[in-house]
Amino acid sequence: MCADEQGFSLHAAVRCGADERQRLEQLCRDITRPALANGRVQCNSAGRVVLKLKTAWRDGTTHIVMSPLAFMQRLAALVPRPRLHLIRFHGVLARRTPSCGL
Repeated sequence: MCADEQGFSLHAAVRCGADERQRLEQLCRDITRPALANGRVQCNSAGRVVLKLKTAWRDGTTHIVMSPLAFMQRLAALVPRPRLHLIRFHGVLARRTPSCGL
């Protein structure tokens, strides 16, 4: 009940009973985890945001420095628009495919 495909992972086998409070707390912590760890984001003395990368890029870059507005724009780009389906179907699974018969 687990899948890992093209950088995305789904773990549908994770569950806990009503009396497993410790496990439920851990599951809630995993679900509500922020997009970035607080320790990786800092402000420098010039007021710019410094983001430490998890792993260095090929060119050796370990940090990204940007204005607070640019940082907020990048974070906002990660949030999906309201009423937007996050799963898209292509090919024969697409909605108006003639072979689908819908």
